[in-house]
Amino acid sequence: SPPLSPPMGSTRSPTAPVKQADFLKLLAAQLQYQNPLEPAKDTEFLGQLAQFDSLQKMEELTRTMSSLLTVAQLSSTSALLGKRVTATSKGETVSGVVQRITLANGEALLQVGNRQLKLGEVTELGGEQR
Repeated sequence: SPPLSPPMGSTRSPTAPVKQADFLKLLAAQLQYQNPLEPAKDTEFLGQLAQFDSLQKMEELTRTMSSLLTVAQLSSTSALLGKRVTATSKGETVSGVVQRITLANGEALLQVGNRQLKLGEVTELGGEQR
């Protein structure tokens, strides 16, 4: 038989992460609709609970790593305050002194003149102060 495909208009992709609420709904449905003459084995439930616990721990770890990355980015970019940088942004070379650092969507942006530059766009540090 052909493989099952998602219903027309479905927005959920097969690679979308499973949320805790989704997992609990699935587990509750499994319990509700199981065959009473052939109940699920304890080991199956223990395995599913272990997977659920692993999912929770991975989500916590992801949040923690994201916070640490933000702190590390701010820490490393703070050393650039008052320093001259050269960057290539949108095909244009921009040079100037870093006046301020802001955080947008978890990414540090350097204010140079009237431009906001991403740290990854910086091509040179230092140079003559003008």
